[in-house]
Amino acid sequence: EHLPIAIDLTRWVLKARQAMADSDKVDYAITQLLAKDYRGAEATLKEAIAQAQQEREFTLTFTGQGSNCWNDQDWTNAVDGDLDGWDGTVTTRGNDAGNNYRDPAWAVFALQNTATLNAVAIQTDNGSGDVYTPNRWATQIEILASMDGVHYTSVAKIQREKRVEGDLAYYRLADDIQANYLKLVIHAPYTANQAWRQLVEFKALYTTSARLAKTVDAFAVEPETAAPVSFTLEQNYPNPFNPSTTIGFILPEQETVQMVIYDLTGRTVNVLVNATMPAGRHQVIWNGADASGSPMPSGIYLCRLSGKTQIRTIKLMMVK
Repeated sequence: EHLPIAIDLTRWVLKARQAMADSDKVDYAITQLLAKDYRGAEATLKEAIAQAQQEREFTLTFTGQGSNCWNDQDWTNAVDGDLDGWDGTVTTRGNDAGNNYRDPAWAVFALQNTATLNAVAIQTDNGSGDVYTPNRWATQIEILASMDGVHYTSVAKIQREKRVEGDLAYYRLADDIQANYLKLVIHAPYTANQAWRQLVEFKALYTTSARLAKTVDAFAVEPETAAPVSFTLEQNYPNPFNPSTTIGFILPEQETVQMVIYDLTGRTVNVLVNATMPAGRHQVIWNGADASGSPMPSGIYLCRLSGKTQIRTIKLMMVK
C-alpha cells in the first residue's frame, strides 16, 4: 500500500542532497523508496539531514594567491585532508626579503559555493617536527572572509598552542558569516631560521555540534576587545609584489571611505573601495590591474585611502 508520505519523498531526497547529507545514507534511502518502504526511507533521510545539519564541512580550494612556500610543502597541503608528515604540511614565510621574510604568511582559499559558516578547524604541526622544527608551528592565526575575493573582513584571531595527540583544534566564530573566500594569515612565529613557519590543515564548517562547543572551550578565540584608535592605512604586503598584493586599513568608526590606486603622474588606475565600512580592520587585494582589468606595467604606484576628514597614502612597487 502506498502511504501519503511517498508523494514527498523525492523532495526529501533533494533536500538531503542540498544539505550535503551522507551520500551512503541517501543512496540507502533511495533503495528503500524503490522497495516501497516509504516510512523507512523517510526515517533514513531525516536522520541523514539531521546529521548534516549538526556539522557540515565545506570544501576549500587554494586559489594560487599566497605567500612563498618551501618546495612541495605548499598551500594546497592545508586543504588536502592529510594530517601527518611533511607531505601534508605547509611550510611558508613572508614574501618581503627586505624584512627578513618576517611579514605575515598568508593564503586565499575559495569555497565551492557561497557558504554560511560559524567555525574553523586548524592543525598547526605534523608530529614529525618536534625535534628539528618545534619553533615553526603557527601560533597566531587570523581568518578573514570575503564575498568577492577583494574586500576582506577579519572574523577571528586565534592564539594556537602546541597540538595534543595530533588533533585538529576547533574554533567557533563569534557570528555566523557568509563567504565565497577565506584568507588565512599566519602572524607568528617569525623567529625560526629564515622565518619559516608551518601549518598542517585548515577547515571551514557550520555546526551545532556539542562536541565542537566543548572543544572551543579549550581553545578560545581571542576577542576584539577594543575598537581601533586611529584611521590607518597599512603598508601593503608583499611589497614589491607580482601579481597581487594585500592592503590593510583600520577605521576607528563606521564611515564612508574610498581607496584609489594612482600612477606617479596622478592618473587614476583603479578604485578598490568606495563604500561605507564598519569600524575595524579590513583588507583589500589589488590584482595589479586597472579598472578595465588590464594588467599594469612594473613600477611604483600610490594607494590613497580617503575618509570623512583624513587621508593616508602609501607607495606600492610592482615588479614583473
